[in-house]
Amino acid sequence: MLLSFSQSVVHGGQPIGQLTAYALAHMGPAKSNIEYNPVAGLEAYTNSSVHTRLTSYTEAAKVSPRAQLRSED
Repeated sequence: MLLSFSQSVVHGGQPIGQLTAYALAHMGPAKSNIEYNPVAGLEAYTNSSVHTRLTSYTEAAKVSPRAQLRSED
């Protein structure tokens, strides 16, 4: 995924999972050294719907017995 690649390059070549890449892509330009914070508020994102989507996803993953929420995936 392109988001993962561009964020990985900026973060010292460390692998970045899809969830983290999605969040980082909506926190600012890939060239900036932004760190993903799962408890970041609405103001951390460039689009308010991203916060809502990430919150919904993490809440659904918490209640699903089959889901394993990992920011590195």
